[in-house]
Amino acid sequence: MVINNGDRVRVFNVSDYFTADQETGSMYIYVEERLAAGILYVTKENIPVVHFLTGHGEEGYTNLMNSIANNGADVEETNLLTDNPKFEGNDKVLVICNPTRDYSESEIRLIEDFLSNDNQYGKNLMYFSSADSHELPNLEAMLATWGIEYADDIVLESEDNTYQNLPNQVVPSFTTEEIMNTGSTITAIQPLYAPNARSIKALFEESNVYKTQPVISTSKDSYSRDVSVINQTFDKLDT
Repeated sequence: MVINNGDRVRVFNVSDYFTADQETGSMYIYVEERLAAGILYVTKENIPVVHFLTGHGEEGYTNLMNSIANNGADVEETNLLTDNPKFEGNDKVLVICNPTRDYSESEIRLIEDFLSNDNQYGKNLMYFSSADSHELPNLEAMLATWGIEYADDIVLESEDNTYQNLPNQVVPSFTTEEIMNTGSTITAIQPLYAPNARSIKALFEESNVYKTQPVISTSKDSYSRDVSVINQTFDKLDT
């Protein structure tokens, strides 16, 4: 299907309309969602641009990038060092997916400048990290200023909060609180599935201009194991 309006064009393949559950054989159909997103894309005055940062061994973001593109945004792969990007009003989001090499201090400044947006803020950073992530001191130091700290572990859950009763296949819960600066709450249509997730520590709720609010969390029965010993057992330690 091709939807166009002047210079705006959105193309959908058959594979964009359907996904299949390999275990149950169930088919999920997204024709209406894709059609609505396509019409919105070609008729909306300002299209948000989402930049997937590259150059540090980032991996595993193809499906996410396609999903965002199918929902009415422009997506670009951007290297902060070689592309010398000049972010403008429609550049709304930076995405970092599981980098294997740290960001340089100059790149960190570019990310911070993007988020500050001349003290107007209103920009977003999405960061995804796997349990076997490499040490990234510069990037982790920047995240700490926003009240976020990652641990070198894997989150484990009780059977009632997992997929197929596997402790490392976590199904977290969404917050029922109002999301800061949005005036809205999250309505989860489908449960979120987070396999082999790292635990995240909120360093503060509020510090200077920064505020930290979790939007998903594991149950009170959750626990974690260090990455170095996770292959030995999932059992909870006595201490």
